[in-house]
Amino acid sequence: MKILRAVLLLGRVSNLPTVWSNTLTAWFLAGGDWRPSTLASLTVGTSLLYLGGTTLNDFFDAAFDRQYRKERPIPQDILSRQAVGCLGFGYLASGSAVAVWGAAAWWPWILGLNAAILLYDWLHKRWLGSVLLMAACRALLILAAASCITQHAYPWQVWLHAIVIFGYIMGLTFTARGESRSEPMRSWPLALLFLPLGAGIWIGWDIWWYTIPLALLFLGVLVMSLRYLMNRDDPSRIGRAVSLMLAGIASADALLLASHQAMAAVALICHAVARLLQRVIPAT
Repeated sequence: MKILRAVLLLGRVSNLPTVWSNTLTAWFLAGGDWRPSTLASLTVGTSLLYLGGTTLNDFFDAAFDRQYRKERPIPQDILSRQAVGCLGFGYLASGSAVAVWGAAAWWPWILGLNAAILLYDWLHKRWLGSVLLMAACRALLILAAASCITQHAYPWQVWLHAIVIFGYIMGLTFTARGESRSEPMRSWPLALLFLPLGAGIWIGWDIWWYTIPLALLFLGVLVMSLRYLMNRDDPSRIGRAVSLMLAGIASADALLLASHQAMAAVALICHAVARLLQRVIPAT
């Protein structure tokens, strides 16, 4: 059980529902229909790629964690660094294979996603600009998922989805970083967090009766997250805010999927599942 929990911690599995919602949103915005076997292969592939990235994060950060995060699995000697590396690279290899051969994802996007994952894990402790790589990982995941439907002529909604999630991840990271260092909260990261709100209302205005409730739910996630960040009396405010904003990725997907009403509801379920899992496995 100790090893199993360590594997789950390494994989940050509480964030997996947001990977599922990203995958489903990209699929349906690209014009996909309900194909259980292909969707299942694609979702398994993107999930394994995510697990590879988060697991290798600990592999590359082993020295840092031994000094500053001694509660992580490698400093606790639950798993060796070599075992974590084998597990992480195994996730990436198997996820790539499942996505390309099982779901027909376009291999250049999968290759680019692997490169962004490895570069981020390697550089994020020494390069502030690595936040671009983190955001690129989500954008490339979205484009890879959409490529299962079409490889060359994506609908504009797919590009909008990738850009919006790219911006949201950047805003999330910069906002949390500024707060954790007790720096003044800059306005531009906050603006990036609201990108899904504006984009969702714009593309879903023709069904405003469905879009507006989704927009209010997403706005509630942002407001609650910012309230956590501003509560300087709470030492856990950063972790609580970041966890909520991470689950909010699925709410952003729901808003962008308003025209596919049933799938938007599935994305909201992903948000709820992510929040439940966060009670057992930390999101960061």
